[in-house]
Amino acid sequence: MTRELKFTSESFGIGNAEDDCYLDPNDPIHEFLITGNAHGLNRPKRISVVEQADNYQRKLQIAKAQGIKPGSPAWFML
Repeated sequence: MTRELKFTSESFGIGNAEDDCYLDPNDPIHEFLITGNAHGLNRPKRISVVEQADNYQRKLQIAKAQGIKPGSPAWFML
């Protein structure tokens, strides 16, 4: 059983808009969501502990060479 969803600007409390749209139940996005390909789109990047340590050491070396102190605004731009 397919369910039809209709979202309008009024659904979000912003009044009428000319660009209200209708998402057809046959739209390929539904298949994309069902197959599970969309689950990783909004997830944080997974980094190993070793890679995190390497990145930190790299930052320390650059900071030492340029005289940047840890915690300063310049440190967070590295």
